[in-house]
Amino acid sequence: MDAEIARLHKLAEERVRTGGKGTQRRKQQVTHKSTTSVDDKKLHVKLANLGVKPIGAVEEANFFKADGNIIHFKNPSIQTASKTFVISGKNETKPMASIPHVIAQLGAENLNQIKKMADAFSAAKNANTDDIPDLVSFDSKQ
Repeated sequence: MDAEIARLHKLAEERVRTGGKGTQRRKQQVTHKSTTSVDDKKLHVKLANLGVKPIGAVEEANFFKADGNIIHFKNPSIQTASKTFVISGKNETKPMASIPHVIAQLGAENLNQIKKMADAFSAAKNANTDDIPDLVSFDSKQ
């Protein structure tokens, strides 16, 4: 009798009833994966409570880090409230030398970074000029 009860308990563990009495049994219970869309919805609700308004037509945004790297946003979504900015979108962390047009955006506090970039460019230029052979003319009349 105990073996019969153990067998019934084993069957009950394998099959899961997803509803109440009279519902269909399934062999496995379906588990739903949580996605970040739920978190995004909660974030948008909180931002709406702050009263943020979107700013359109922004092509790129750059954040300068102390270690010389840049957090680069291409086509970001920017929203603002009083003294609060929300920048969202896909971003990349890049070294400063990989984005050449960013030098115009740097201030006086980044002079060391500009000097390092200038030294790197001049070193690369000097290294490249050594590899170019001299021109030889093949116009000889015999």
